[in-house]
Amino acid sequence: MKKIYILTVLLAISASVVNAQVSKFTRSIRTQANSNVATNNSTTSTDNFLPVKISNVLTLTSESFEGVTFPPAGWTKQNPDQGTGWSMDTVGTDFGGWTGPAMVTAPIGGGNHVDFATWNTGGPSSNDQWLITPQFSIAANDVLKFWTINPMSWNDTLQIWISTTTNALSSFTNLLTIPLNAANGDSIWVQKSINLNSYAGQQVYIGFREVVNDNIYDGGWVGIDLVQSVNSSSIIENYFINGIKLEQNQPNPFTGNTIIQYEIQNSASVTIDIYDITGRLALSYNEGNQTAGIHKILIDSEKLMEGTYFYTLKAGNNMLTKKMIITQ
Repeated sequence: MKKIYILTVLLAISASVVNAQVSKFTRSIRTQANSNVATNNSTTSTDNFLPVKISNVLTLTSESFEGVTFPPAGWTKQNPDQGTGWSMDTVGTDFGGWTGPAMVTAPIGGGNHVDFATWNTGGPSSNDQWLITPQFSIAANDVLKFWTINPMSWNDTLQIWISTTTNALSSFTNLLTIPLNAANGDSIWVQKSINLNSYAGQQVYIGFREVVNDNIYDGGWVGIDLVQSVNSSSIIENYFINGIKLEQNQPNPFTGNTIIQYEIQNSASVTIDIYDITGRLALSYNEGNQTAGIHKILIDSEKLMEGTYFYTLKAGNNMLTKKMIITQ
């Protein structure tokens, strides 16, 4: 009841927000406003704007939280705040701890479940929730990659920590802190990368920590998915990922038409899907079964509105995604 009262008061306050779209989305989740939020998977990337689903090139650990039990085998939860801690949410359902028209989504390739922490999975008044990976080895040029989203844009933070000894909390060192407010947060799924090269040759644990001092007034909801350690040099050298290669569309940005070129090393059933910035499927091209080699597809922008889109090549069970921009 206290949380509901606070939200009502917040609605009565006219606040100036830099990103009006994010602000509107945040209020829709808190207040059940009648706005439509896509339930499709949505992606973008803060790294190089090339979100990629990678599976077979992993050298260390990969987790998509699709198992029956949580946390997954080898993972641990630690909750100094005495709360229940990180939990698993299901795509297409209400955000854990919230009621509203917006539903849980996953990044492309993320499956039907994501990992989350929110205001009521923490302690009585504050949050300090840890989710810790199994111990794994670091090789030269290894990179930690994970997807994250915080559609609430409140005042908690997501912190990434590393330990080279044990999974005791006192042994961890901070690698990255992500503020989850409207100015700095990621209201759609975003892939983050952390270079682990300085830890090459060591065994490490990675800790995902959600923190907020006052979870009643300031606690939101944050999700993570597709946690994986990737050897970046092998990806660059091989260029193909799981037997497929996707080029940047040309021209880009574009008005009118653009061409997407891709290459597959083995024959496969191929589709090209185009998603808008919310994750809604805007166009889909079923190219049927194609032989190994280089292929091209022409995209007509008359069928799309101006803005940012993501195009995904699906060849068999593998896929790659890149970003394109339409100008009018």
